[in-house]
Amino acid sequence: MPLSDLYEVVWQAVSPLYVLDDLSPDRLGHLRTANDHDVRRVLKALASLDAVHLTEETAELTADGCTGTARMRGEPEPGDAVLRILVELADVDDPPVWRQLLVPAAIRLDRLHSVIQAAMGRQNCHMHAFTIDGVQYGRSGGELGFRDKRTATLAALLKPGAHFVYTYDFGDSWEHVITVEQVQTASEPVG
Repeated sequence: MPLSDLYEVVWQAVSPLYVLDDLSPDRLGHLRTANDHDVRRVLKALASLDAVHLTEETAELTADGCTGTARMRGEPEPGDAVLRILVELADVDDPPVWRQLLVPAAIRLDRLHSVIQAAMGRQNCHMHAFTIDGVQYGRSGGELGFRDKRTATLAALLKPGAHFVYTYDFGDSWEHVITVEQVQTASEPVG
């Protein structure tokens, strides 16, 4: 794989340690530049553990490296629970706006936010929160009193029919009703 792709995987593993929701693209770029040194150190550590073989432009993952990288990206292992969820934009009927997604049951809410952003074609430039059983999860530590979305997973919602709300952009309040339609089991990867 190109070394830049592995850089992205390592960045995704490291970035939950930082609050990046409200950063402008310029500030995010500066942060990425400043952290490239740390990413290179992590890659060298992975190479010393024989999880990856590095050249100047490419990275070849070992079998252990492939498994570990898939887990860091949130991919389920064979036998893990996978949820088929329906994401519906509330109060929009003509035409209805919805997406049906497959996500690991163990996905953290911060990663689910990223998946929803991509599926809905959004650019992640507004605040957001999940409301599950009356509890709001979002960026912790602020005056809104949210629980930390980085520590919460969907694993507790493993029954079909469960639903919760994802609100994006508190000004316009785009509310999405998310329904767990089905629980499936991840199979062996193809290829």
